[in-house]
Amino acid sequence: MTGLPRADDLIARALAGLAPWSAGMDAGLVAERAIYHGVTGLLIARAAHIASWPEALRTHLRAEAVAQTMWEIRHRTILVPLLAALARAGVAAVLLKGTALAYGLYPAPAQRNRGDTDLLVAPNDLQRARAVFHANGFACNEPLPEATAPDRQESWIFISADGGQHEVDLHVEVFSSPALIPVLTGAAALAGATPLHALSPQARALPLPLALLHACLHRAQHVISPYFVGGQSHYGGDRMVWLMDIDLALRAMTTADYDHFVQAATTNGVGPICAAALRTAESMLGAPCPASLIAALTRGPTGPAARYLTQTRASGRVIEDLRAIPGLRGKLHHAALRLFPPAHALRARYPDLADAALPYLYLRRLAGIWQRRMADRK
Repeated sequence: MTGLPRADDLIARALAGLAPWSAGMDAGLVAERAIYHGVTGLLIARAAHIASWPEALRTHLRAEAVAQTMWEIRHRTILVPLLAALARAGVAAVLLKGTALAYGLYPAPAQRNRGDTDLLVAPNDLQRARAVFHANGFACNEPLPEATAPDRQESWIFISADGGQHEVDLHVEVFSSPALIPVLTGAAALAGATPLHALSPQARALPLPLALLHACLHRAQHVISPYFVGGQSHYGGDRMVWLMDIDLALRAMTTADYDHFVQAATTNGVGPICAAALRTAESMLGAPCPASLIAALTRGPTGPAARYLTQTRASGRVIEDLRAIPGLRGKLHHAALRLFPPAHALRARYPDLADAALPYLYLRRLAGIWQRRMADRK
């Protein structure tokens, strides 16, 4: 769309400061892009910044923000008892990404648009965590065959009395890619977690420097792998809700936090990846990004995680993952799980072919992998 850059620029300026309405701007496109960027609640919270926008557009954005607020209220009533139940069962859990940032950085959690919650537990606690989820009314359609399975997470769904669906993604590692896991291991995340009292007495989240590191790498992941908004797949790292996470984290950090962040990024060879994320947040939203911070991040060497995140071809990322797995047996096991996932996972992936013979489904999957490999070569 030719108007897309103008609409995105208007939204970015509204988030960073005043953004007078421009003649000829497409109000429908601005609403569509604000929803895509996940910032309707933030725009309404900055009502003075968009006072000159058409009333119909502001009403549309307000309706979206109200819907997100109602979802937030319902989601919290489901999430808080779940966290308490996990704590009673002796399961240590850490909130990741959206929900952790919503309650840790944003003036009101509903301003941080999201559709689920990410929760990390130790692999040894996975079975006990599953039992707690079941006891609290959640169901899982695609459980992990084992804690070292390539996805390293499973989705649990709660259907509320009003028919609303609430999803919690249960992780056993912060990252699923073997090349990224060493940057921030699940064990390190659990050991360093800090209280998140704004959500509940049992809630814990990553400390701010590691939350920022995670946000930078999460953004980079979606440059090379898809994410979904409204059922549509997208690629790219410039979704404004992610850049607002970075902006707010930078504003909340102390000098000691900056030092911790730089050390974590450079030690793990992802300094330039983080620098790129910070620069983007600065250019689009005016995030505070000292030149000394960027210089410190870019001075460090790049490592396997950075090589993985800059691979434009899926085959290259597979190679980086295999390199990161120790031992031939481990590499072969990982490759087998990627090529031949469990039957229930395969049937969930192809619901229109749920009754098809299993060999056919495996052939379908292998054909898809081959097609993507050919596309990579073009």
